[in-house]
Amino acid sequence: MTDCYSVFSSCRLPIRLHAFLLLLTSSIDNKMNRHVFMSRVNVMVVSIILQSLIFLSDAEAQRCRAKVDSTTYKNFLCYNLGAVNTSVDPFTPGWEINGGYWQWGRRAQAVAGPTGPGSGQTNETAVKNWDRSGASDGAWAYIPGTRNDPCPAGYHIPTKEQWEGVVRYNTMNYLGTWTAGATNYSSGNKIGAGLMLPAAGSRNGYDGSLHGRGMYGAYWSSSEYGAEAAWGLYSTESGMGTYVSSGFSRIFGLSVRCIAD
Repeated sequence: MTDCYSVFSSCRLPIRLHAFLLLLTSSIDNKMNRHVFMSRVNVMVVSIILQSLIFLSDAEAQRCRAKVDSTTYKNFLCYNLGAVNTSVDPFTPGWEINGGYWQWGRRAQAVAGPTGPGSGQTNETAVKNWDRSGASDGAWAYIPGTRNDPCPAGYHIPTKEQWEGVVRYNTMNYLGTWTAGATNYSSGNKIGAGLMLPAAGSRNGYDGSLHGRGMYGAYWSSSEYGAEAAWGLYSTESGMGTYVSSGFSRIFGLSVRCIAD
C-alpha cells in the first residue's frame, strides 16, 4: 500500500484498487446500459468509501503511540507541548517541534522553545524571575477530569509507571547527532514505530538557562520523588540510553509529552 501519512505526505489509491474500480465500472456499464449514469455514481460512492477505509487504516497505523505494557498501546500527542508547528512530520527532529519547557507541577509554561533555526533564535539565555519555589506534592497527580497539568482535555502527563512501560516494551532508535548545542535540533529518540521524542535538553533550576539541547531529552512524569524532586524520562544516545530517573529537581524546566487518558 502506498504510504498515506495524514497531512504529512501525499496519498494515492493503490494501483490494484484503481484497476478494480475500472473493472467494476466496465462491468456495470456493460450489463446495465440503461443505467450508466447511476452506475458511475455508485462506483464513485464505492470509491469514496474505500478511500475512507484506507485513510482510516493508515491513520490507525500511523497514530503516535507506544506500548506501556506487554500488550497495551497508549496514544500520545504527536508533539511536545509548546511546539511552534504541529503540521510538520512528528518523526523527524527539527527546531519547530522542540517545544517549550515546564517546571514540575506548574500549569503555565516556564519558558518557550526556539523561535527559529538560527543562533539568534535559540531562546537559550537565563529567564528573569525564574521560579525556585517548587510545586507541592500531588500537583500533577493523575486524577481524570482534573486540569491542573498543562495537557489538553483527554490527555495527561504520563505517570512514572507509564514511562517505565514505554522504556521496557519498545525499541529505541536514536536519530541524528547527539552533541550539545543550542542549535542542534537533529537528534531525537524514535520509540517503536509510533513515537519520537526530540532531544530538547532542559532548563536549569537556578536561572532557567538552557542545558544539553541536542545531547539529551528530559520529559516529566506526574510522579513526585521525595520532597523536592520528581520522576522523568531521560534519553541520550550514549551511556545508559533511555531510562526513568528520580533525579530531576521540580524547579528544572523539562519537556512535556502528553499521553491519552
